[in-house]
Amino acid sequence: MTCFWNGILHSLNDDDWRILTFSKKPSINEFILKIKVLNRPLNAVKWQNQVLTKQEKQEHFEAIRDYDIAKINQGHLTSICDPFLLFLSDFLNIKIIHIFLNSQITYENVHHIRKTLKFRSNHSHFQRSSV
Repeated sequence: MTCFWNGILHSLNDDDWRILTFSKKPSINEFILKIKVLNRPLNAVKWQNQVLTKQEKQEHFEAIRDYDIAKINQGHLTSICDPFLLFLSDFLNIKIIHIFLNSQITYENVHHIRKTLKFRSNHSHFQRSSV
C-alpha cells in the first residue's frame, strides 16, 4: 500500500522535481531517500495556522530521519500533523490542504506559496484531490 506516496508523486510536477534536484519524476524509493537527505528543521511552515514549537520541529525532523523506507509497502500512517507534508510545504514553498474524513488540515509555507496541493484521505486510503 503506497497510496500516500503515489498521491504525492502524482501531484508534483517538473518544477517540483527540479527544486528537489531530480531531472525527472523519481520512484517512490528515490523520492523518500531524497527527502531524508534534504531533511532539515522546519523553518517556514505553519500547521493549522500555528507556528510549530522547537520541540515539534525536532520531532518531525527525527520522524523523517528515522523513517524506515523498507516498510513503505505496509502503508504510511498519515499523521494529523504529518512530517512529510510539513517538509514538502516548507521545502517546496507550497500550501497543502488535506481533507481527512470531513476535517480540513492545512500546511502552509509562511514566506511564499507557489501553488496549492489538495489531498483527501480516510482511515485506509490517501489520494490527490481536486476539491
